[in-house]
Amino acid sequence: VLAAILYPIVLTVMCFIIVSALMVWVVPKVVGVFEANKARLPLITRILIGTSGFLRAYGIWLVLAVIIAVVLWRRRLRDPGARRRFHRLLLHLPLVGKLVRGFNTARFTRTFSILSSSAVPVLDALRISGEVVTSLPMRDAVLEAADRVR
Repeated sequence: VLAAILYPIVLTVMCFIIVSALMVWVVPKVVGVFEANKARLPLITRILIGTSGFLRAYGIWLVLAVIIAVVLWRRRLRDPGARRRFHRLLLHLPLVGKLVRGFNTARFTRTFSILSSSAVPVLDALRISGEVVTSLPMRDAVLEAADRVR
């Protein structure tokens, strides 16, 4: 499941880098051709040229802002309450929630299967398997189920 998530992320990041490079280095060179013709450009072309100018002027600040935001976000997620709210939000997002549930369910069932086939008592296997679930709301549900089984 992790490989299934990682590949699209890598592709998206690479596409973003390539498009950014085109916007910063290629589009400004093509703008000269359009300016020489003095023709009225279509709206989408003007938006593209404006975006290119913005990236050339503020691109480094944009990258810096993203890095700072990621660092602050990771620091914020150190708080257990914030992490729990974030995990709950992830579970409610349409595509991401399905992936998170699938990933955690796979980890839980794989661990539970290994433990139960190794003659570990069911309650212990349930409790231990709950600990491998990375989504806090899902982990709470598994541990609550283990408590109810007792």
